[in-house]
Amino acid sequence: MCRGGDQSLFISQSLFTSLGGFDEEYKIYEDNEFIGRIYRKATFKVLPQEVITSARKYEDNGTVRLQYHFTMVHLKKFAGATPGSLYAYYHKHIR
Repeated sequence: MCRGGDQSLFISQSLFTSLGGFDEEYKIYEDNEFIGRIYRKATFKVLPQEVITSARKYEDNGTVRLQYHFTMVHLKKFAGATPGSLYAYYHKHIR
């Protein structure tokens, strides 16, 4: 439902540099903010291969609960929330 860097993100160093890298104001959501800038400048391709990432957050929080809070973070960002308020919400609701 919510795509982010924890699903892996491969980008050339030249594109990363030309986009200014990650926005350091974001303690969370930096991957999504960055992906938004990629979409505005370059094509984006989802590769068919699988990657293995940690399921710890899902195990600790529960899948539905975690996806709910990730969705709330996305909605808050869409509504204009600041990086700090996104982090405060995340810190309050996600272990």
